[in-house]
Amino acid sequence: MSDLNQRLVRRLRKHQVQRFLTPRQLCLRAEHGTLWVTVDGDPEDYVLDPGQSRVFDRAAPMIVTTLGGDAVLSAVPLASLGPRARSRQQPGPAAWLRRILATGMSPSQA
Repeated sequence: MSDLNQRLVRRLRKHQVQRFLTPRQLCLRAEHGTLWVTVDGDPEDYVLDPGQSRVFDRAAPMIVTTLGGDAVLSAVPLASLGPRARSRQQPGPAAWLRRILATGMSPSQA
């Protein structure tokens, strides 16, 4: 279980689970391997292949597990970007991710 206040990098073995109880706004990235993400109350599950990331902007419990083998995940709370970056954020996770990628940084460096 994890209440995330700073960047987290975690290796998950096959069938191992990482729980985020109150993730707020969070960017998850599959550093290695494939991740399967389930967000409480969301009818859709998400698959992140190696190198892919996604911003989750609901304060709902989240479960992340591997798909097919071991994986490494990184999770960055959007709050860690600081108030200046958050105040410029446009609505929606896609706008945030476009802004980060435009700086030349990867979401894992944010």
